[in-house]
Amino acid sequence: MKKLSKKLLALLLVFAMLVPTGSLVVNTSASTVSIPAEAKLFNGHYYKVFDESMTWKAAKAYCENLGGYLATIVSLEEQNFIISIAQNTEKTQLWLGGTDEQEEGNWKWITGEEFNYQNWHPSNFDNFRGRENYLTIFTKNTPYESLWNDFANIGYIESDISGLWYKLEQIGFVCEWESAGDVSGEYYIYGKKFNKNIDYYTDYNTSKCSSSDYNAELANMTAALSAAVYNQEEIKKAYFSLGFNEVSLCDYDEVFNPMSSGCAIGFKKSDYGEDTICLVVVRGSKNVA
Repeated sequence: MKKLSKKLLALLLVFAMLVPTGSLVVNTSASTVSIPAEAKLFNGHYYKVFDESMTWKAAKAYCENLGGYLATIVSLEEQNFIISIAQNTEKTQLWLGGTDEQEEGNWKWITGEEFNYQNWHPSNFDNFRGRENYLTIFTKNTPYESLWNDFANIGYIESDISGLWYKLEQIGFVCEWESAGDVSGEYYIYGKKFNKNIDYYTDYNTSKCSSSDYNAELANMTAALSAAVYNQEEIKKAYFSLGFNEVSLCDYDEVFNPMSSGCAIGFKKSDYGEDTICLVVVRGSKNVA
């Protein structure tokens, strides 16, 4: 069968008819980025507040083990978003990914981002007792909501302005994940990692584009997309991972229902040229009685 023309709009269609969600298995042994399903999206990144209590260094390792990092704040808008998703926490402070451990007063984000936006509490930027080298943000459970505090890795230390004792048990943390598409060569769909973008299977790699040939890698990717389509957050994450900035979802049940269909569609410029890629994912059938 003739391969796709280089000037032809690349149209990739994923369709699985009446297949129970649990029966789809994506065969890949690659490690994954474990973005929790309840993580919230802001400006292309995902965030989740954790109420587990641990030291700054332990929280840093925890986020990194999930493929993310302790959250950084580079704008007022990002700060307001993090505060908004922390409304239900019972913690008084949350660890962020800032530290001046290497040089006192020279604060840096662990990601290497510029430490330009700052929102310090005026009395809590002081390296109290000579061991505060890690950044927290106060929650609504204190009078200092959204203000920043330098704090000790071990947890407890007496506040110099209120006489309160902030203990490790009162501190949670915020993890952040980049949209997986921002990581070169790594694309995530429904918890599975793929080393090639879906763009790779269009006409710009003609050796992989014969529609008469079975391609196991592409089959695994499309199966993962099909498995994700009944979960609105997961299918959006998948599209964002593949570089689609916007995705339109049809109005459907959020759980698998053989009498309703799940579908999503998005457009993007190809990574390999000027063509536009249209990615359509459809699963199930619609009762049109």
